[in-house]
Amino acid sequence: MLRSGDRLASLATRHSQVFEPLAADAEAMRALYEAALGAAGGAFEIEALAAGTSALAELERAAQSQGRLFFVEPLRTAPIVETDGDFTAYAAGLGGSTRRGLTRYRRLLERDHGAEFRLVAVPEELEAELARGLEIEAAGWKGREGTAVLSRPETMLFFRELARAFHELGTLRLSSLLVDGELAAFELSVLSGNRLWSIKGAHNEAFARYSPGRLLRLALIERCFELGLDANELLGADEPYKLSFANAARPMVVFRSYPRKPGAAAPYLYRRWLRPRVKAVYVRYGGLAARLALQRTLVRVRR
Repeated sequence: MLRSGDRLASLATRHSQVFEPLAADAEAMRALYEAALGAAGGAFEIEALAAGTSALAELERAAQSQGRLFFVEPLRTAPIVETDGDFTAYAAGLGGSTRRGLTRYRRLLERDHGAEFRLVAVPEELEAELARGLEIEAAGWKGREGTAVLSRPETMLFFRELARAFHELGTLRLSSLLVDGELAAFELSVLSGNRLWSIKGAHNEAFARYSPGRLLRLALIERCFELGLDANELLGADEPYKLSFANAARPMVVFRSYPRKPGAAAPYLYRRWLRPRVKAVYVRYGGLAARLALQRTLVRVRR
């Protein structure tokens, strides 16, 4: 947790996919939550908790027992491909255009371009392999929009240190699709808890007509079935291309709690009631005027 004034918040960011307490059992979890909430003089926030879990239920009970205000705010929905059955049956359930298109692209690439998949592999040269993957991401639309990993030094450092840490633990895996010896698609993932967690992927736009990123995803899913894994966790939000493969999902939430005292009423009411309604109006009507009105409203509320 991170303390900022009287606010206590989880050390989580938009890169944090699942945030959970480190507790051996329900009793330990309860004690942990009660201590954490008791240490919070003001706001208490935990981002990226999975909805409907015992961890969240225990957190709600702990806040209630201490007489604190609390609510759960939707964050995102992370798509999942459960792979504990048969791949043939899974593939048959995909959309017809998805299945036929990817089958045709793979056949063309393997026949005419010597396409080669490397799936769920322990990296042999981590720095070099990671650099190649991040470079093709930066060469595409994410690089042009400034959202690629290599666009920001702190994001680049974060992912490189993350990769090194998981590599030292022996759980880091890299997957790739090579076309004519050139990297066409890449994914960095972690193999843990009998699940493959897909952390970062990218594709080479020079091969975009063959959907290399989607080809690699389907090959990875097939490999998860072969390895007897429970799931391929796609992580992130429910983007259309992920939903075209997913057969399950995990709703993620933010837990917010405030003490029952006058000074805490304003931020609680803002977060619990006002902000969602202002955001709904903005999403519905959009445009510059709505954006400026929203900004002015938020400034007044925060004052």
